[in-house]
Amino acid sequence: MKKLSLHFAFILTSLFIALPQLNAQDKEAIIETIDREVWKPFVKSWEALDTESFNALHADNVLRVSKWGVKSGSQYKEGIVTGFAMARERGDKRTIDFWFEERNVGEGVVYEVGYYKITVQKPGEDAKEYYARFHIVTKMIDGQWKIVQDWDSAELNGVKISKTDFEKGTPMAYRE
Repeated sequence: MKKLSLHFAFILTSLFIALPQLNAQDKEAIIETIDREVWKPFVKSWEALDTESFNALHADNVLRVSKWGVKSGSQYKEGIVTGFAMARERGDKRTIDFWFEERNVGEGVVYEVGYYKITVQKPGEDAKEYYARFHIVTKMIDGQWKIVQDWDSAELNGVKISKTDFEKGTPMAYRE
């Protein structure tokens, strides 16, 4: 039995090694494409409160997890329409900045982990900053990169994410 287990482990290892691997150049090209096709439009549409462009960056069956619960697909996208409309009606101005701690690239899928800072300026109020850590999965769907899973939390292991945590990295330059 032990020999059989070792033999099976050897076969699995051999298969794993034989699988096509992306080289560093391919991975960098995918990251550049994701930045151009997902993250630059994400920042632009989020800050402009443009629901149509923002929702188009997400897969139809997107899974969104946050402190407000788990939402998927049209439930999530309809929530964006409502939330963006309320922010427009109030006259909110907002920005989002983020940086990546990890960017793992596979064939047709990218998993990214990082930190963001949101600044919200409501009319007549001082600007407020909010910080969080995020995990995003982006997949190639019908020739386009789409966000399929989006998770964030303002706490990590029970400790609130702070300006200090955010300032450990350099925000990406996604504004034009």
